[in-house]
Amino acid sequence: MAKLKTIKIQSKNLRKIREEKGLTRLEVSLRARGIYQTSMTSEGLRRWEEEGYPIPKPILALFALAEGLDVDIMDIIKIVPA
Repeated sequence: MAKLKTIKIQSKNLRKIREEKGLTRLEVSLRARGIYQTSMTSEGLRRWEEEGYPIPKPILALFALAEGLDVDIMDIIKIVPA
């Protein structure tokens, strides 16, 4: 039986990418909301950057975040064995 894998947010990469692009948390969350109509907030983004927690239940939020930052999703997540 194959082991399930876990998706983890790479908090340091997330913050680094956002800061390199000169974006605020609010700008990224608004971009993400506009793309996928997610309920992403700047506070949620702060928690991801600082704590890597919580992983969003709807996986679309991760795709929205990647598009809001204009990066590949693999730049902000890491898949690890469970």
